[in-house]
Amino acid sequence: MNARAAAGRIPWNALITASAFALLLFAIAWVTRHRGPWYDEFYTQAVTLPTRSWSDALRTSWLRDNHPPFYYALMRASAWLGPVPRHRLVHLAILAAAGLAGWALVRRDPQLRASALAALLVLLGARATIHTASELRSYFLSLCLGAVLALSLVRSWTAPKDRDRAALVSGFTATFLAFNTHIVTTLLCGALYMPFVAAALALRDGPRLRALLPAPLVAGAVFLGVTATQARYWGANTAHFWIEGGLGPLLDTLRYALQRTLEANLLLLAAATGGGLLLVRETWRTRRLAPHAAGSLLLGGGLALGLLVLSALHLGLRPILIEKYLAPAVGVLAVLLGLCAARLVRAWPAHLASLLFLAALVVGGLELRHNALWAAERETWYGTGRIIARVQAACPGTRVFIDPYWNADLIAMPPADNARVVPFAYREVARHLGFRLAPQGSRTLSRDCPNLFWAEHDPDSRFTASEIWAHLRGQGFALDTLTLTRVGYGWIASDRPLPRRTN
Repeated sequence: MNARAAAGRIPWNALITASAFALLLFAIAWVTRHRGPWYDEFYTQAVTLPTRSWSDALRTSWLRDNHPPFYYALMRASAWLGPVPRHRLVHLAILAAAGLAGWALVRRDPQLRASALAALLVLLGARATIHTASELRSYFLSLCLGAVLALSLVRSWTAPKDRDRAALVSGFTATFLAFNTHIVTTLLCGALYMPFVAAALALRDGPRLRALLPAPLVAGAVFLGVTATQARYWGANTAHFWIEGGLGPLLDTLRYALQRTLEANLLLLAAATGGGLLLVRETWRTRRLAPHAAGSLLLGGGLALGLLVLSALHLGLRPILIEKYLAPAVGVLAVLLGLCAARLVRAWPAHLASLLFLAALVVGGLELRHNALWAAERETWYGTGRIIARVQAACPGTRVFIDPYWNADLIAMPPADNARVVPFAYREVARHLGFRLAPQGSRTLSRDCPNLFWAEHDPDSRFTASEIWAHLRGQGFALDTLTLTRVGYGWIASDRPLPRRTN
């Protein structure tokens, strides 16, 4: 009877896992189509175009950035996907790879499987997940690496003698990439290792040290080798950095990243709270830490250490933190919540645990929908671009002028690639939306159609209508009046009122 019941039992957790991945894949594909690009994405695209050789791009662009070059190399390898909106679809492959790596790490451990499922459902509803996946930057990869590395570290503690090849390769790869994708990810993930290594040393635990040390030593050596080349550029690249310093902005960054993750799925937050209390009670009663409880504690200590190190660098050296940079911490925190929630459901009958996860899937799916709609409305160069395209389509003689003057500060910022990325970004928007730009340096105005002067990446609204008019008059444009229209971080100045329905 038991065998027959087991054979006929529906694998609810597997179905819930597959459904969560399917929802994420669909949401990422949808939001990449509906969200327009912004400047940093054009930067990624421009420095990874296949028009340059790999060696030239590595030497003159990737190694002169503030971060290790792996993500740029990945973008170059996937450049065949096309312009920014389509190129973002590479994140579907990253999600699939992270899912396979996670499965390799947890498939032999039922408790760790439940933890990974709970973590996935937290990430399903987390704003950071779909936000980072909607941008052609390294943050989504960092988020996935944080989650996979967290699972790998806990597994190395709970099963140090397990030599499963797929799990070892997954853990090693996650560590290597986490150390060589983004400088904040490197520092945070390096800190994750410290409590595990320190505990193994204190216990003189040879198997755990052998399970823990090879990956960070190899990955760290590669990172230090890259740093030997990159370090000389860091000072210049961040001398006039745009990240806001001070304790207040730092606390806001930490609060937003951590609080939004905790609130991503309130049902699982409640389960994690209950499971955490059970872990504390068990430890108090038995006066010993079970392996999974110890792994959770060490992982939490590593996350706290990493955030303290980053905060100290932010306050004492140079501002380095914004919320998106903490994407790996979101992945780690999701796994921590999953570990605690798994302890609670371990005390329940299997059908009740599946009901909890099914309800959490519904909650996470609703949050995912809300966050995808939010991400699709983020700042984009297409806001001004679509207005220009409509005006020129209505009156084909419309002239559209761009001027490096409006982006002089950005063009002057290191790395030097900014000087060519700015005009590339304008050209890409015009090409994608199907409107023509006036030749650079032209002063010829249309007599019958609007003349549009277009600028993007002006988040502080530095230029007023009078300043724009004075500059254009000084450049030789015979303009009597200007109408200024602001959209997001960009603006359009026109010599006549724009038609209605421009937004």
